[in-house]
Amino acid sequence: MEEFEVIVTPKAGVIETNFADIIAQMKVEMSAYENLEVTEENLADCKKDLAFLRKVYKSVDDKRKAVKKSYMQPYDDFEKGQCKELLDVVSKPINEINAQIKEFDEKRIATKRDDIQALYNENIEEYGEFIPFPDTLEDNWLNVSYKAKDYLYHLSELKLRVKTDLEVIHGLSSEIEEDVIKAYKASGLAAAIQRNTQYLADKARVEEKVKTNLQNGTVKIEQPLPETELNDMVTKISMVHFIVPAEDADHVEQILAENGIIYRRE
Repeated sequence: MEEFEVIVTPKAGVIETNFADIIAQMKVEMSAYENLEVTEENLADCKKDLAFLRKVYKSVDDKRKAVKKSYMQPYDDFEKGQCKELLDVVSKPINEINAQIKEFDEKRIATKRDDIQALYNENIEEYGEFIPFPDTLEDNWLNVSYKAKDYLYHLSELKLRVKTDLEVIHGLSSEIEEDVIKAYKASGLAAAIQRNTQYLADKARVEEKVKTNLQNGTVKIEQPLPETELNDMVTKISMVHFIVPAEDADHVEQILAENGIIYRRE
C-alpha cells in the first residue's frame, strides 16, 4: 500500500475586543459596591443596580457564547465533514482485517492447544492425577517460537518433580498415606509432610493420654465380646464408656487395637 501524508492546515482565528478598557472602567465603578450595606433607604436603588449588573453580565456572557460558536464553526465543519468521511473509509478495512486476524489467531490457538493436549495424553503416564493438563501450560506456550520439544521438556520436569515428591511421601510409611497424598494434590509436598507430622503429633498426644489414664486406673475400657463368648467367661466384665473428642477417636481406636483391647465404637 502506497504511503501518503495527510495535510491539514488550520488557521488561527483572532478575537478582538475592547475588554481591556471596559475592565479598567468597571473596576473603578464596581469599587463603589465593596462596602455596600443594604438598608431600607437604599433598597430600591440596590435592586436597580443589581438588575443593571445582571444585564451587563448577561450581555458579556452572550457575546462569549456567540464568539465560541463562530470560532468553533470551522472545526465542527472539519470534524463532521471530510475528516469523518476519511476516517470512515479507513476504519472499514481496519475492522474487517482485525476481525479476520482475531479469528485466525483463535483457530491457531485452538489447534496448538489440541496438539499440546495430544502430547500431554501420550506422555503424562501415571502422573495425570497429580498434573492436570492446564497446569502444564507455560506462560509462553502461545508464542510461535514455542515448539513441541519445549513442552515435552517442561512436562518431563513436572513428572520428575512429582516422582521425587511421591518417593518422599512413600518414604514416610505413613499410616494415613491416602490423606497425605490428598494434601499433596491440593497444596504440594510441604502440606503433605505437614499433614503426616500433625497426624503423628496427634497420635502421640492421645496415646500418652490414654496410657497415662490406664496406668492410673482412671479410665476403664469396655471389652464387649460376642454373646457366645460372654457365656463362657468367668471373669466379670465392666461396661465403661470412654468418651474422647471426635478428632481423637481414630487415634484411640488404633491404640486400643495395638494393646489387644476389644472395643466397640458408638
